[in-house]
Amino acid sequence: MAVIPVAAAGIMVAAHPAAAAAPKYLSSSCSDDGYRLGIGVHYYNTSTQHVVTKVSWHVGGNAGNTNYLAFRVYVDKNNAPDPDITNGYNLTVKKGFGDKIVSGRTSLGSKMYLGFGMQFHKASAVDPYCDGQTSRV
Repeated sequence: MAVIPVAAAGIMVAAHPAAAAAPKYLSSSCSDDGYRLGIGVHYYNTSTQHVVTKVSWHVGGNAGNTNYLAFRVYVDKNNAPDPDITNGYNLTVKKGFGDKIVSGRTSLGSKMYLGFGMQFHKASAVDPYCDGQTSRV
């Protein structure tokens, strides 16, 4: 907080710096045959844009330490193809928590969402798979 002298009135006025944009989070989950994924996108809003900063996840249930996660943050274009504003990611992830710093921006007037898919590696059988998306904001 800064203190600003106001000479004419002979008083001191406290001024608060501009508040930082509040972080926001959109999340979703999916599961298949006892294998689970919880995932979300971290972002904040400026006066004109949604700004994406990170995607975080939790892999649980029967999952082991070799799983394949794909995700993208899209802009909803209604009846047209939805563009990916984060250039997409395909990662090998372990059971437990993880995150990836990402970046992307779109106007506040646009609706964005996180789309994802997860293949859980299973050594002796067909690999379980699930996918989904968050709500649009």
